[in-house]
Amino acid sequence: MDRYALTFSWVNPGTSPQQAYRITVYSHADGERPVFRGEWVKSSRQTAVTVEGLREKTEDNQLYYWTVDVKYQDGSQESSSKTPFVTAVGRAWESTDLMWAGGHSGLFRASVRSSAKVAKAVLTVTGLNTEAARRNVYDLYVNGEEIGVGPNRSSGGTVHYNAYDITKHLRRTSSNMIGAYAYSSSDGNAAGLLMQLTYFYDDGTSAVVYNSARDHAITQAMQTDDIVYSDPTQSIGTMYYAELAQNVDVTRWPADWQKQGTLSSTIQTTTSWRQPTYATFPQDRTLRPAITSNTSRTIVDPASITHNADGSWTVDFGREIEGDVQLSVTDAPATDITIDLGEELENGKARSALRTGNHYHETWHMQGTMSWRGMSLKGFRYATITNYPGTLDARGIKGLQVVMDGGAGTSSFQSNVTALNTLWEFGWRTADATTIDTIPDSVTRERGIYEGDALIIADLSYAMEDDPLPIRNTWNYLLDSPTQYTEYRLMTAIGVYEDWLHTGDDTYVRSVYERLKPLLDTVTYDEAIGLVRTTADTTDLVDWPRSETVGYDFDNTRYKTAVNAVAYRAYTSMAHLAEIVGSQTDAELYNNMAKSIKTTVLAKLYDSTTASFHDGLNANGGLVEHHIAQNDYYALWAGVYADDAQADSIAKAVTDSGHQTEGSIYAAYFLYMGLYRTGNGQLAQRLLTDDSGDTRSYLTIIKALGATIAPEAWNPQLKPNMTFSHPWGAGGPTALAQGTAGVIPTAAGWSKAEIRLQLGDGQTVTTETATPLGPVRIKASQATNGRITATVSVPNGMRATLLEPADGGEIVVDGKTVGGESAKSEVSPVILSAGKHEIRIG
Repeated sequence: MDRYALTFSWVNPGTSPQQAYRITVYSHADGERPVFRGEWVKSSRQTAVTVEGLREKTEDNQLYYWTVDVKYQDGSQESSSKTPFVTAVGRAWESTDLMWAGGHSGLFRASVRSSAKVAKAVLTVTGLNTEAARRNVYDLYVNGEEIGVGPNRSSGGTVHYNAYDITKHLRRTSSNMIGAYAYSSSDGNAAGLLMQLTYFYDDGTSAVVYNSARDHAITQAMQTDDIVYSDPTQSIGTMYYAELAQNVDVTRWPADWQKQGTLSSTIQTTTSWRQPTYATFPQDRTLRPAITSNTSRTIVDPASITHNADGSWTVDFGREIEGDVQLSVTDAPATDITIDLGEELENGKARSALRTGNHYHETWHMQGTMSWRGMSLKGFRYATITNYPGTLDARGIKGLQVVMDGGAGTSSFQSNVTALNTLWEFGWRTADATTIDTIPDSVTRERGIYEGDALIIADLSYAMEDDPLPIRNTWNYLLDSPTQYTEYRLMTAIGVYEDWLHTGDDTYVRSVYERLKPLLDTVTYDEAIGLVRTTADTTDLVDWPRSETVGYDFDNTRYKTAVNAVAYRAYTSMAHLAEIVGSQTDAELYNNMAKSIKTTVLAKLYDSTTASFHDGLNANGGLVEHHIAQNDYYALWAGVYADDAQADSIAKAVTDSGHQTEGSIYAAYFLYMGLYRTGNGQLAQRLLTDDSGDTRSYLTIIKALGATIAPEAWNPQLKPNMTFSHPWGAGGPTALAQGTAGVIPTAAGWSKAEIRLQLGDGQTVTTETATPLGPVRIKASQATNGRITATVSVPNGMRATLLEPADGGEIVVDGKTVGGESAKSEVSPVILSAGKHEIRIG
């Protein structure tokens, strides 16, 4: 944890509201004298709490323990147990020189002394260059066990380092072997590895027992290019990045490299262990701690293995994997085993020449009894293994999926409608597979970081995962490296505001607020027209691929409806952020521009006869009468409508056919989120559960394409170079998770939230949504006559607003009538305090 950015959050049991808190920090788990004892702070806040004066009382690279004392409004008081945290290395690096073995890859190891009195051991590691292949540099090991992959991707001039708690992996009575396999598409001075191990002892003292640059004598390196990458011209990458294919001679791989002593004499290799070369850490880069959890790889067992007529084996892992495979043989003769990985099958075999331009075709030479773990980053579901010696079963091959440490989130969803369960599971797998330290568009074609992808996967991750920091880390990357699309640059302000709603972290908002302004300047507000137009050297996206925008005149539509809808949402978000940082002048400016955009769009671009929006205005302010449905999707999502009646008209128009008639799978996000957020969840469900085989249907891509996580397009006919792993395709499941019986924050750190119960007749839904205050649990059912009954549990510290249109019936909460009949346009807000509530509507 960076002591310059320390924040604290806690969960209060019970239902009495918090009245005040006090944070105390100790240097010993059993210590009586604190390093720091804060004053009592009268506040209900319990997320992203900062503590004045704590930074000056703590040091870099030290172990501390913190507690919180809480006073409640009912007069009771409670104290938490001591929770450990370690401050980031910061200025406590013994040396920052980078080691390397030469070439593109190498093994690195060091034997480090043991101690029986270690309370905690933290291994801090970084490497260059993550951006060369747009992936991790190292695969970290302790005493032969794989610990994680990293570091977090660099952004701008920042190189991140990751800290690993390896306490449970230590030997207490003999020395410990720490090491890493490292790969970089860069070589020479552009690549490097840095490691530092700190022991924190039971008596409160600490020592840096190993630094890879300081401790040359015990640090060993072995270049592995000639073992792993026998063909230096073969890449699994594309025009966007290069990553060498692993044509590996496993018989020459030092299988005992994590054991003490020298290599066994049976290893046939022209290389040997030697001291690494060292280079000074680049002066134009800054070392900073990673803000996310660490990334590691988990085992995925095959779902099925088929023996093909030609003797090869086709493995279906039953899900898209972002990672690699592990292959094992027993008593095998010398054999060149071919491994083809792919996202699709072609004639019963993995299609290793992906549509994206990647080619996952490798040869692994194996003999005897051995196992080898691939260390590439690939996207695949299927593997075809040719020349495998013997019978291939689940013991012989495993998938290796890259995941965030801590596992999948604790949120859940269960319905009596099978299609809804299928879609939620589809979304959950997407979040689990794509939410890593920095979220790329895919690990296949580009591995690029894009704002539109981040916006969509953020909503999905917030709904299904427990940790919001990978999303923040992605916005940080994009603040350093914004992309070329107009709407995307505007979305960063929306993303930062959503971060604040989910975390309550004012400090983060203040740290990035001024950096958001140039991104909003991508467009210029034209006061004479009342709309924005693009002024930067960016591309107005609207939708992609361009085949999804037939008839749209991008050049002559100067003031685009889609761009203005995103600008409206961005300006509204920026106005909130301005209030957080205390700039009322900015808040008024952004609010006024947002109001003007909304007024002008409705006055000049909305066609009430068709309940739809024209594409925009030309440079002279004249109407461009052409219309695409994506305009309507953006308007619903952004809140560009006059009232609920108008929103309902737009929603009915875009769903009247029973399926999404226009727009890519990316545009589906705006459609479905717009439907749910305007209270038209039943219309959204109608489209989501469409099982007619229509092209633009999530059930179609699951059944017909075999997609197991969100793909890039509805099918290859619409986008021939599509990947089957792309976060922007998750819009439907995202909206389902947030809207059917979901909950979203409406104030800092979930202190206020909004619940909408949008079920269909005869449906039951049980959900649990993780929040930093504790889970929100909902069990709801809707009878065939429309009556809803629900049990809702709200955690302490949250006030939840139940926004349910009272369609001709009363609202009863805990046996008390709190709302009567009203028209749908008069939404009846019902406030739910902490605790369990029984609700009846209708």
